[in-house]
Amino acid sequence: MNTKLLQKKERCIRSSVKYFSERMLSMFPVFVILFSLCNNPHAQAQTQIKIGVLANRGTEEALIRWKPTANYLTAEIPPHSFAIVPLGYDSLHKAVESEAVDFVITNPSNYVELESAYGTTRIATMKTLFHGNPLNMYGAVIFTKADRNDITDLSDLKGKKFMAVEKGSLGGWQSVWREFNDKGIDPFSDFAELEFTGFPHDLVVLGVRDGKADAGTMRTGILESMAAEGKINLSDFRILNPQVREDFPQLLSTRLYPEWAFAKTKHTPDELAQQVVIALLKLSYESEAARAAAIEGWTVPLDYMAVHELMMELRIGHYKNYGKLTLEDAPNKYWYLIALLIIVIIIGAFIVIYMKKTNIKLYQAKTEIEKERSSLEVRVTERTHELQNRIEEPRRWHNVTLDREDRVRELKKEVNELLQQLGKDNKYSNTSLQ
Repeated sequence: MNTKLLQKKERCIRSSVKYFSERMLSMFPVFVILFSLCNNPHAQAQTQIKIGVLANRGTEEALIRWKPTANYLTAEIPPHSFAIVPLGYDSLHKAVESEAVDFVITNPSNYVELESAYGTTRIATMKTLFHGNPLNMYGAVIFTKADRNDITDLSDLKGKKFMAVEKGSLGGWQSVWREFNDKGIDPFSDFAELEFTGFPHDLVVLGVRDGKADAGTMRTGILESMAAEGKINLSDFRILNPQVREDFPQLLSTRLYPEWAFAKTKHTPDELAQQVVIALLKLSYESEAARAAAIEGWTVPLDYMAVHELMMELRIGHYKNYGKLTLEDAPNKYWYLIALLIIVIIIGAFIVIYMKKTNIKLYQAKTEIEKERSSLEVRVTERTHELQNRIEEPRRWHNVTLDREDRVRELKKEVNELLQQLGKDNKYSNTSLQ
């Protein structure tokens, strides 16, 4: 009976093992697939990385120009997925402040502001391409219509209507403002009207062409691009304050500044930024990303000191209080003078307190002296009166004595005179004082 029971249990165990083995074999392909997915970085969930772009020619143009760059970075740096976010000046600042973007592509002055305000760091500088020439510097063009014979110099713009794209645009306004400043022209008071059209730059060009403004400005390369696109004829415009440089083939009216910056925001990991830098420096001018952006590629970040100098001169951005003493700057700039002033105040306070206490003591001493003097005067007066009384007593006695003797002598004399009248002898022989 026990043998049959054992055999039955053995058959059950064998059956269970066989079933489990068959199930494991059937699930093996699934485990293989899952294991492969877990170890394949391309199969992991993609992380979206947002690149905020200053849309200086409009949102649509920014997407057309920079989306291929995002696609290029996505292919070069898996498993990340890069996306372009076109933004204006204000919205770009807000996006960086709120950490809504991981990288930014923007103009130099805007980058300097983002660097100062939010710790943004440039990792590459853009190289544009013009007629086969790579350019990593740019400026601005000041222009009017070719038939405006009354406007041939910057000074002729006084009393005229001037058009620019945006106050925060380096190529579209700030670099030109600096030139006006050097010429002693205040565009905010010397012009009949100063209008900022907003992006794109094309609005300024078309505005001047259509007579909506007497003159205008935009960044270098825009006039040539619009002419190449068939939107304008270059012969319709005259360039004011023209600058000729052998190393710069585009129309130019101002000094040159380093090109746009590709920068990482403060919260973006350095490891990711390093991967992006490597990918950008590898970007070929023949690639779809470079052709769409109309650039030759990217280079190591340039020195942006020229931009800092411009902003200091114009007192804009974080240099708006440059050269002015503010309550915030005073402790850092003049700490030694403030410390000296505090020491002088403390010493002065001690001197005042000491002088006050000394004056109080002197006043008390003076009061005591006055009291003693008054008391002494009273005592002297009393003593003097007492002494006078003592002196007067003998004097009165002396006077009384003298009066008595005179009376006696007078009486003797009268007695003698009466005796003489009676025919008798004098009773007193000597009537002088005995």
